Amino acid sequence: MRGRPHMKNALCGLVAGLALVVTLLLTTSVTLAAQTKNADPAFLKFWSNFRTAVMKNDKETVVSMTKLPFLFDNQERSRSEFLKIYDQLFTRKVKRCFATAKPLREGDNYDVFCAGLIFYFGKVDGEYKLLEFGVDD
Repeated sequence: MRGRPHMKNALCGLVAGLALVVTLLLTTSVTLAAQTKNADPAFLKFWSNFRTAVMKNDKETVVSMTKLPFLFDNQERSRSEFLKIYDQLFTRKVKRCFATAKPLREGDNYDVFCAGLIFYFGKVDGEYKLLEFGVDD
């Protein structure tokens, strides 16, 4: 590198950038692990069952794990109406995302960010349910 200061500066910049990326990845991993560690075991069981039902396209199980009526397009949907809009909500993209999505704890509730949407989960009469969803803006 002697006689080539620009190469030395470029190498230092590359090393610094790589160190930053590694630090961000480790911080994110530790944060996600801590959130899972602090999660309610009942929610983790619920999430595992809910995610599996969505990925298997088990609409009956998903609707049983959803707070009804369910608000969709500014209309409250009954059980039968939820089943009709299921494929609009749980698209192929959402299903793929659910395979690896990590719920984030927000107080007593949990949020899952997938495919530009946020799915909100919380307890209803002592049981976890899908409460609602919204656009992730």
